[in-house]
Amino acid sequence: MLPSKSQVRNGVILLSLGLTLSACPPKPSPPYPPSEDSTPPEFLNVDIKLEKREGQPSPDTEGISILTQDVQRKLSRLYRIRIIATAGDKESWITNLSLVTTEANDGHGDLKQHNFSWRCASKPGELVYLLQVDPMTTTPPIAQSGLAEFSRIDVTVDPVGQAGCETAFLEGFIRVVATNGAGRTAVSKTFVFDFLP
Repeated sequence: MLPSKSQVRNGVILLSLGLTLSACPPKPSPPYPPSEDSTPPEFLNVDIKLEKREGQPSPDTEGISILTQDVQRKLSRLYRIRIIATAGDKESWITNLSLVTTEANDGHGDLKQHNFSWRCASKPGELVYLLQVDPMTTTPPIAQSGLAEFSRIDVTVDPVGQAGCETAFLEGFIRVVATNGAGRTAVSKTFVFDFLP
């Protein structure tokens, strides 16, 4: 007995699906299981670049490396900060690359994660709010691409724009942390900034 048209059609669909699935290579995986990786990830670069804020021409600035040493700078309020970092791990690969925050009292009695702080002023020299602390918002948001031998971020932060007011002071820090598949971390050196009045 010959198969019906619907049986032939279903057979062709299943055969096509099987061929398609068999043509997809499996996702690569790290060469070592996490239990065998006893070393932290390694940073290949952690660079800071200063760029003019919206509406301003972008200057040609050299990268400030925080791969091997801390750097402290006073910045003009015309600038935003670009962070470019790459980390790798050949054994259990990279699972996360992000900015470090620290916990502090937000001035209202609550503990809050932050990496920059400021006070708003209604006019020069007059403080009208308690200390403000927040994590810096990155553009684009830092998204993890999943387990990979190398991971990279290239984002900007605009502390002046994020504070959203005339500030009596505005300061913060940038530090990058990489985590590998074994849960071990590596932390970069620190870029400490203080915006001029």
